[in-house]
Amino acid sequence: MIRLAMLGALLFPLLAPAALTVENGADNRLKIKEDGVELFLKDDIVLMDAAWKGLVSPMSGKPAAEQSDGAAVTSWKSEKGTVIRRVTASPEKVSVVWEYEFAPDIPGGRYIELTMIGIADNFVLPETAGSGNALGSSKSGFTVATKKTPELVLNFKGSPSAWALQDHRGTAWLRNLRLWHFRDYTPKGVRGKACLTIGGTRADIADADDTGAGTEYDNVRLALPLQVTDRSLPAVVTVDPAEVIRKYDGAMFGLNYDWPGMARVNPYTEAAKPGTPFDGNYRKELAGVPLPLNRAAGSDSQFFQWKKTLGPFEGRAPHKTIGWGAEVPQKYGLLEWIASTRRLDPAAQFVWVVNMVRETPEDARDLAEFLTGGPDTVWGRKRIGLGFREPVAPVIWELGNELDYSANSLYTGEHYSAECKKFIAAIRSVIPDAKFAAHAVTAPWNERSEGKWPEFNRIVLRELGPELSYISFHPYYRGMPPSAIAPYIESLRQDIAACPNPKIRIFISEHGKWPPGSEPNWKRNWYQTHALIGCLDTAEWIIYCLSRPEIAAMTYHNMSAGPWGLIYKDEKGRYFGTGITDLFRLLGKVPYGSEVVASGVTGEYTAFNADQSYSAAAMKSADGETLYLLLNNMLPTTERPTEFRISGGGWKLKSAEALSAPNLHSHNSAEERPIAIAPLKVETGVPLSKLTIPAKSLVLLTLTK
Repeated sequence: MIRLAMLGALLFPLLAPAALTVENGADNRLKIKEDGVELFLKDDIVLMDAAWKGLVSPMSGKPAAEQSDGAAVTSWKSEKGTVIRRVTASPEKVSVVWEYEFAPDIPGGRYIELTMIGIADNFVLPETAGSGNALGSSKSGFTVATKKTPELVLNFKGSPSAWALQDHRGTAWLRNLRLWHFRDYTPKGVRGKACLTIGGTRADIADADDTGAGTEYDNVRLALPLQVTDRSLPAVVTVDPAEVIRKYDGAMFGLNYDWPGMARVNPYTEAAKPGTPFDGNYRKELAGVPLPLNRAAGSDSQFFQWKKTLGPFEGRAPHKTIGWGAEVPQKYGLLEWIASTRRLDPAAQFVWVVNMVRETPEDARDLAEFLTGGPDTVWGRKRIGLGFREPVAPVIWELGNELDYSANSLYTGEHYSAECKKFIAAIRSVIPDAKFAAHAVTAPWNERSEGKWPEFNRIVLRELGPELSYISFHPYYRGMPPSAIAPYIESLRQDIAACPNPKIRIFISEHGKWPPGSEPNWKRNWYQTHALIGCLDTAEWIIYCLSRPEIAAMTYHNMSAGPWGLIYKDEKGRYFGTGITDLFRLLGKVPYGSEVVASGVTGEYTAFNADQSYSAAAMKSADGETLYLLLNNMLPTTERPTEFRISGGGWKLKSAEALSAPNLHSHNSAEERPIAIAPLKVETGVPLSKLTIPAKSLVLLTLTK
């Protein structure tokens, strides 16, 4: 929306402030005008079913109206739903508060939608019409440019979740804009409110405190950030090499891929085959980063249509790979992903997230044949003809992405399970031993998921259990520390144990640091995902997960996306790797197949709670001759003199290296690389008993007998 506002300022630099007015239409719906020109019309609140069909529309009835404390109050009441609307207005500002209540146990009820129509001709908009693209989305507010005002403030503060202004000029049923707010309906019934103020200043929507959890954690109350002034805090690390917890499996260090993000860093200039010319700078920035497990993709997986990404660029049919994206031919497609990943790591394995929203079970069957079929099959022959002779069988097929959470789906557990069965059957008709993951509740701490955990998970495990190898979950941190997310992992573990297939394991198919703050300030904190603070927060999460044998695999979000990434291009087209590349390089120095062994840390700020800032993991090589210790000190200025107590003794320090930077907020660019792995000056060849772990550092110690 910044670009729209700037354009408006160029067109209308000298206009006086426009006057805002509000009135009731003949149907008692609002009309909000600017200098007499209609901006937003026809407010409505409706209870919808899963197919977006209206079930209960209280505002279609006859209302009662009154004036109260300077506000125009209009009320609609019915047996199943009530809406009370309060409107206050001045020439500078119009404020509307909707309070609503829907009765419990309304059959088919899925979510509650509040909408207004925006008259597109009266806004300054991109030339290309959208079909649902978000022109802005926020819980606090943003600005838009109208034909009268270069920056008109839309303020949503007081609402329980985000609003969006969507461009539907390309949608036949609207041909205008839609101002949209929604929340889930639960069988317990719903009482809530939504707030909209049009007008005012940018200061009204500014977030004075951008150190909070971020938008996925809107309803989570966080403790204040830990403040430690000590320059040094002692600790004790204990290790028992004889007590094995799990394998140090390469699948725990996988990556997720974002189709729009990868299009921006695409290393190919032509359709890819094995051996197709490849940008050397892309390869250089990712050199030494293991790619054991690679997942495509997140929310964009439910837009991406693989058949439209095959063959020469000029012959590819246009389509969107995300809701707000452009409908264009996609030059980074299925085969570019496979070829570029295998070019970096020939042993790379793949996870495919099935598009259950915009593709059919038949499309999934065709994909299975395309990836694994021989020359005697239609789609296998096509793959071979495109230069990929060897089959590429996904090691996991993940069934949709966050379909209980997305506004495009909002599946119940029963509906999701029923749809999954169709796709499982289709894929298994080609690959009988295909392994599947179904997803658990998305962001269970968020209001949109209220009342779903754990029942949704239990339904999925009950209905699909015998067909599944994994159940996937998407925790983001440090909006909540690992200690706050751990109960959800434990809940899944217990529900798996009680389901028809207790051999199912957990697949963390997305994880990453969620940037703090909220709109309009959230984007300015995106760098924190891959700054040193994001590297150490991610290391903390990985160290915790290494202690949980029920977690089989993880894919970090993301190789290159909005807030998250290992690699980006700057405005000059130069590739650069973020600190996360060095994090995975360091973690990859411990050989996959090693054994995670029992370890613990004691001392101040080491307990597994919100204040934990020092954690450790220990691994023993497969031959038992080498011990690896990961020590994560997240405190910005406090070193940790550490005593080591290793059962059996005799372990000598061979090497020590640390991932660190000048400060927690240091982050890489094409110009500067402040985050780096560097050796520590230590005495080697002697038994390890004491060592000081520097502040703001992830340290890897290698010991031998």
